[in-house]
Amino acid sequence: MRTLQLRLDITEAQLTSSEATMAVSVHLPDADGLPGTIVFGYPGGGFARGYYDIRLPGDTSYSLAEYLTSRGVGVVACDHLGVGESSPIPDRHEQSIEALADANALTVDLVLRELDALNPGARPRLVGMGHSMGGCLLVVQQARHRSFDALVVLGWSSRHTAYPDARGGILDIRWPSRGQDPRRNPPERRFTREEKIFTYYQDDVPRDFVEADLATTDSDPAAATALRGSARMPWGSPTRPECAATLCSPGVIASEAAQIAVPVLLATGERDVVARPDLEPLAYPRVPEYSWVSIPRMSHMHNFAGSRLLLWEHLQGWLAAR
Repeated sequence: MRTLQLRLDITEAQLTSSEATMAVSVHLPDADGLPGTIVFGYPGGGFARGYYDIRLPGDTSYSLAEYLTSRGVGVVACDHLGVGESSPIPDRHEQSIEALADANALTVDLVLRELDALNPGARPRLVGMGHSMGGCLLVVQQARHRSFDALVVLGWSSRHTAYPDARGGILDIRWPSRGQDPRRNPPERRFTREEKIFTYYQDDVPRDFVEADLATTDSDPAAATALRGSARMPWGSPTRPECAATLCSPGVIASEAAQIAVPVLLATGERDVVARPDLEPLAYPRVPEYSWVSIPRMSHMHNFAGSRLLLWEHLQGWLAAR
């Protein structure tokens, strides 16, 4: 796998009142030139682009980028505006859903410009892939900019993203609506440690993953910020957009989902935050092709799961068939 680390200046787009750069990791197959398909991957809330290239000492088996590039597919993993190693945003309320999606769309254009230098005139097929919050922003990006030829939505519902209740059904939590200030309209309550464990992990997820992630939700915010993005949790981000608190309100991006007109793959774990996957096609009335896969022994943090290869194999097959 060849990897290029890019920092892309988007200041001129004036999406924020300060300078802004986007951090991107371009993972390409070892063969020269560009692959026929390139997947742009966007992480979920609290995570950075390293979620798609998780590495343990001597172990690359958690790296989706390694898996796909070894099979001839390129992966461009992107930090959102003000997330991960993208430049900090002094006022996180400038990270609206629209601004984040617009920044990601501009990043696609700038990455393609960089890649054109490697293989002038090539036009790979572009697939957008987003996990959780990244899936939400991906749908909005596609509606506003038509960046991709197909979408892969991982653990996100364009109807109603909701956390499962261990007793059955979903947790009944009121969330601020889109555009509301979460500081003035906070969620009704925070998730308990037990609720997070139930939603995010199966029993076979390495304890290092679980404990590092749970430590970021403990009572010391400074310690949590220091941990995400550290050597212990390089796939984490010390910041997350303020608008993330609004994304679980029902139908938050319904208008954008209704505009999608490219093939969509929805992938969920058997325990995930998509309340009614069977009804999810109703959110995408214009797509020419829609499919859904549920992976056994997998919860919301897909790339941590012991059954992750089942998802990756399905993803690769879906990409190859399009």
